[in-house]
Amino acid sequence: MNAGSAEDYISNFLAMMNGEKYTRTLNEYSTRYFLDHILEDYGQSALQKAVEACKMHAYYYATLGHGRLMYIERLVEEYSAV
Repeated sequence: MNAGSAEDYISNFLAMMNGEKYTRTLNEYSTRYFLDHILEDYGQSALQKAVEACKMHAYYYATLGHGRLMYIERLVEEYSAV
């Protein structure tokens, strides 16, 4: 992984932990990994913040005119039910 990608992953993780919108897109595997481990390591309330951050990211991405991130929307739905 190059330095730029590592920075994106760290920034996105911090945004998820704070329930804030992030603007750099992660792949489905990485997003699911973060959500799984946020739940495991930090609990339900942290997961709720992370899911909200993902929801904001999906909305942000949709406004760019590149289509929707259906896998993020599915993950939001799935993890909202946890």
